[in-house]
Amino acid sequence: MIRLNNTQYFHFLEQADNLRRSGSLCDAIILVESQTFKAHRLVLACASRRLAKQLAQGDTDSPVYCTLKFFSPKTFQQVLDFTYTQALEVS
Repeated sequence: MIRLNNTQYFHFLEQADNLRRSGSLCDAIILVESQTFKAHRLVLACASRRLAKQLAQGDTDSPVYCTLKFFSPKTFQQVLDFTYTQALEVS
């Protein structure tokens, strides 16, 4: 078997993370307790089937809002960062 690794996947996530951090092209607004997080539906949907179902309910022409009750803001920030960077910092 021959395995080819697509280095563009890392580049894609890196660019998506840069866009997220600058607030560009974000089409998902996630509310955790009283804190909001901007993200991209596509990235979140690829990372979580549950979020994919929730995010698919919104209009594709405007940002979709989603409230999560099973995370603290700090934990969701770690999950969101991991989703975009594939790296996790635990303190």
